[in-house]
Amino acid sequence: VNCHEWQENMHQALSRHIQSFAVTDAVFKLRCSTGIQIKSYYIGSGNVVEGTLGSAEVELPSVSSSSTIAVELDHRVGGLPKNKKFAFLQSALLYTTRGGQRRVRVSTLAIRTTSSVSEVFKSADCAATLTLLMRESVDRLRKPTPGAPIEEREHARQKVQESVFHKCVLTLGNYREHTAAMNAPASQLVIPDRLSLLAMHCMSMMKSQMLRPASAHRMGESALPAIMPSGDDRAFFIWHAAQCHPAVAYLLVHPTIIPVTPDGNDGVGVWNSAQGPDESLGFVRMRSPQDASMASLKVDGLYFIDNGFDIRFVVQKGAADSFRQDWSSVVATHPHLASILWQFRAYCSAQRGEESDIRPTVAALKHVILQEGRHGKPEIDMLNLMTDDATGGNKNSVDFMANLHRSIRERLDAKK
Repeated sequence: VNCHEWQENMHQALSRHIQSFAVTDAVFKLRCSTGIQIKSYYIGSGNVVEGTLGSAEVELPSVSSSSTIAVELDHRVGGLPKNKKFAFLQSALLYTTRGGQRRVRVSTLAIRTTSSVSEVFKSADCAATLTLLMRESVDRLRKPTPGAPIEEREHARQKVQESVFHKCVLTLGNYREHTAAMNAPASQLVIPDRLSLLAMHCMSMMKSQMLRPASAHRMGESALPAIMPSGDDRAFFIWHAAQCHPAVAYLLVHPTIIPVTPDGNDGVGVWNSAQGPDESLGFVRMRSPQDASMASLKVDGLYFIDNGFDIRFVVQKGAADSFRQDWSSVVATHPHLASILWQFRAYCSAQRGEESDIRPTVAALKHVILQEGRHGKPEIDMLNLMTDDATGGNKNSVDFMANLHRSIRERLDAKK
């Protein structure tokens, strides 16, 4: 490990925890108006306990600005009152400040009710839906005890993988059955606009380190095969998936791949100031993301790949030798690459120009250099990141969509 390459990342990781605002010894409670109830809490850390008034509450060791709690609601028997246009949710967070003061913060949310299924899909929050689906999967994976046999844990993984696909079929099937999409041609897969990423998210999550089966890979001249994903890799992903922010839920399972040119003459990597008096507001121009497929990668190409945990600068096998040096030397001769890296790290930034704590980890840079005739860990990791391809024993994106469409049609035909 080159200590100079990781010095900045170590400094940012330490500063992030030291400077972040956090409170301790917190208790979270949610109340609902008539007609709805809490079905489940999905939390990354903490305990769900029975409250003093009979309803569940969440005990949390600490809470920061990036903490999120997922709650699944359900209808009570009898449903919502017909004369009520709003349903109300009220949350209370009791916590201890750094100064030792005990405080409570109360928030109330009014949600408009409707009897139209199409209105529900039109108002759906895609990021929240994807996050809830991921956290529910993590909760089901954690059902077997830590000391459970391997067969039991493998069975749980397979069941969760199947349930992800089943939920996708149910959601899109209900949209097809109860909205104007029922008039679309039977040969067409119809996906609601507000949930346009649902199918791709489900496919990518089934191929993620959390759900894909472990397999043996030979690396280079090593006589012993390596198991990928390893137990540590799977546990690391599950830990962060259990508490991921909605802004990065999709990114954790489906990477963003941005191609770059060697010289930067196409305007990529150039700072574009925003219109207005404050010229410091703006963005770095980048190319549009491309498909996460090996077929879309050029043999001599250069790519930034962001998977939510780290950012990889990938140098393909036929790329120029000047990009195979250490990162500091590459940036010295190609400064536009440093600007693109800054823009990646500013993704979902809570404060202008600073690393965001919405990401699960500090976005470290990995300089990946692929070599002709080599089949090591960098090459295997690249294959696993290509979620649009057939990886981890799962279908490619085209076959997955075809299978999804067929499953939806079979479900609807069975109801006739």
